[in-house]
Amino acid sequence: MSLYAVGLDEVSIIDGLVPVVIYCLTAIAVVLGLGWRSGIWRRQVMIGIPGAVVITAVGGVFDKSFNVVGYDYPSTFYVWVAVVVLCIVAAVVGWPGERAGGRVASLLAVPLSVILMGQVVNAHYAYYPTIAALSGKVSQNEATAGAVEVKKVEVKNTRILPPHGNVLEVPIPGPKSGFVARNAYVYLPPAYFADPTPELPVIMMLHGSPGDPANWTQGATADVTADAFAAANGGKVPILVTPDIGGSTNGDTECVDGPRGNVETYLMTDVMDLMHSRFNAATGPSSLAVVGLSTGGTCSLVLSLRNPDKVVAAGDYSGTVKPQLDSGDTLREVFGGDQKAFDEHDPSKILLKEQFSNLGIWFESGVDDTSAIAAQNQVAALAHKAGIETCVGTMAGGHDFTTWSRSFAVSLPWLSGRLGLTPPPAPVPTECTR
Repeated sequence: MSLYAVGLDEVSIIDGLVPVVIYCLTAIAVVLGLGWRSGIWRRQVMIGIPGAVVITAVGGVFDKSFNVVGYDYPSTFYVWVAVVVLCIVAAVVGWPGERAGGRVASLLAVPLSVILMGQVVNAHYAYYPTIAALSGKVSQNEATAGAVEVKKVEVKNTRILPPHGNVLEVPIPGPKSGFVARNAYVYLPPAYFADPTPELPVIMMLHGSPGDPANWTQGATADVTADAFAAANGGKVPILVTPDIGGSTNGDTECVDGPRGNVETYLMTDVMDLMHSRFNAATGPSSLAVVGLSTGGTCSLVLSLRNPDKVVAAGDYSGTVKPQLDSGDTLREVFGGDQKAFDEHDPSKILLKEQFSNLGIWFESGVDDTSAIAAQNQVAALAHKAGIETCVGTMAGGHDFTTWSRSFAVSLPWLSGRLGLTPPPAPVPTECTR
């Protein structure tokens, strides 16, 4: 029997019973792995704790000096690294004098502490919210191209729209840009399956860095949000496409045409050309919205300002003020040292020079993500002065997928309204001004 058949695929691994079990098993293994009867536990603790502190500190300094990890993370993560090191040291120190049971427990404590550390990191970001996501399932309703065609025939014969949409994994080449991208994911709403195929608008959804195109459905459950919206609107919701913006998990292009690839051209031309030709997506100035999380949020802001003839709405969830690498020289590595090109992608400079009467931007961040809140307040004030309809909101949460999932959910009715697919919400559930 498969994992999904018994209903375990949607079991949360970031809260509820699973984290409690991991904590308890690790604690039990650590306690049983200490040599209580032989007295070795004193040596295990006296050597293990200082050793864990020193090794973790050295590792942290090394990472900060040489940028091994490549992105920022909370300093509290070092505590859990130290727990892993402590378990390793305790197992090594206690091995000679331990009995068989103690040795087994001390050995088990090591992988369990690693699992615990992974669970803590994952819970912080909500990267893999369920067992299904962790095992590689990217959507509740994944489908093949063949299955989509079968469903279209069924709808043509029955005239009944399906109760939910489907997510396809789609390779999107870069003939115009030359950018070599990982496969994208496309959510096709119930309305897509009507006969004839309607011209639906598109919401392009951009992931962060590190990240990959599956993040929006796997971690942020955008397809589930879209299905719920469609169910309340006669099957209608924009098509969602989640293209690659990095080229690799740790790739950070800031979505510009530069030394790291012609990503703006890829997104605005190659991706949209395929959406039009393969999925009959709508064309015209009111048919595309771009949203993104973290780095992708900054990308959505910049792309909308640079392409106001194509983009009618944007969603900037936890983005920065301007293109900015987590580490490294953004000017040199992203723009090849070209200050003029950097300025042309800096929203604060663009918004001081131009007016955007047909554009709307939704800014949203978690209340614990103070740097993102400061960034959105700064940019939103400039956007308002530049004639943009600006919606600014905050919600409980931090820089994590739970916040981004909820940000998309609360802004989707507004995005769909801006795209002309459904009536605009009234009232809008955040502060929107023009």
